[in-house]
Amino acid sequence: MKIKIIDREIYTISIDKTKNRIYFQLHNYLWKVKDMDVFLSDWKGVIKEVQVNFTILSDIRNLHIQSPNLDKSHEEIQKYVSQNGLLQVARILPDNDIVNLQFGRIIKRSAMPSNDFMTLESAEKYLDEIVRKFEESQENDLKTN
Repeated sequence: MKIKIIDREIYTISIDKTKNRIYFQLHNYLWKVKDMDVFLSDWKGVIKEVQVNFTILSDIRNLHIQSPNLDKSHEEIQKYVSQNGLLQVARILPDNDIVNLQFGRIIKRSAMPSNDFMTLESAEKYLDEIVRKFEESQENDLKTN
């Protein structure tokens, strides 16, 4: 069951503790530099609500072209999330090639493990399968040790 943790003008973040999954939904908003400190703080708080090896379903269909001044902040936040228990991200992308190139560059530099999808359903199925395979590999590791 999803529980809304943060609901801001810019985004909503919910969690499903049974799936150990974070749901990020970006609203139709143009980011500003002043938003980034709050964004990082929110992610730090949300990560405390899930367990290690959590997944993220990130719906960023409303993402706009951003100022390059924000790239470094987004990259730092993604690195923080990646280094604090992230297993995988499934992103629903906007229908905008320029935005996708810009954000794809940030993802690449942050080394955040992610795949892109066209629908929420396909992203959700993908993450469920990633978790299933991960848990299966953990069980196999326990059996061989």
